[in-house]
Amino acid sequence: MRRVGLITLSLLALAGVLLVGNLLWQALALSSVENVARRVEHLSQVAALIRMSLIVSVVGLWPQLVNWACGQGGCSKARRADLLAQRWRLLGWLLLIELLLGQRLIGRMLSLVTGGPA
Repeated sequence: MRRVGLITLSLLALAGVLLVGNLLWQALALSSVENVARRVEHLSQVAALIRMSLIVSVVGLWPQLVNWACGQGGCSKARRADLLAQRWRLLGWLLLIELLLGQRLIGRMLSLVTGGPA
């Protein structure tokens, strides 16, 4: 049963990546460089909004996810309490990853240090 959910989520993620790639490919094939740059900038804002809403959803639904997973896997009450306590640590890590990768914080810091364009 767990494999079916994992495979379903993996296929859904693959379909999303292919859809976004197809949209970007069409934008590149049909437009000038300036138009492509504007569309990519617009899509990056939409993608940031989607990522942030997914982070909020995971944190908000964390107790239900833990209850469901413990109901499926039969984990102990101590393990369940430990998983519930990990919610804010998870939020911290997800926000750190979003800042470093999604908001290009590393690239901005490097360009600031080297004096290159931001």
